[in-house]
Amino acid sequence: MDDVRLFQFPHLSWTQFLMRLPSAGKRLSFKVLATKCFISIALSGRRSASQITHCQQRGWSENSGIVSCVPADHDQHTYLMTSDSGCDLFNVLIPPESIDDRD
Repeated sequence: MDDVRLFQFPHLSWTQFLMRLPSAGKRLSFKVLATKCFISIALSGRRSASQITHCQQRGWSENSGIVSCVPADHDQHTYLMTSDSGCDLFNVLIPPESIDDRD
């Protein structure tokens, strides 16, 4: 295990939280900074989401049961989400210190 470049207990520095998107198409916006990876699990409902980085926007849609893994690459990102019927999400933010991606 000398090659492993992860902290011994990396999960202790991960941020985990539940999020509820309101119904009726209300938009939720939040910023993420200093994160290596953003993982989101759609627990219920359907949502439309997009990630904005350096004025470029990329979007996707999800149904319940879908897992999204979005690289954040230590940069600042803004996430926009809407849901017509409401949506519950479980999110995990993985900090840069947890993963060493050098060769």
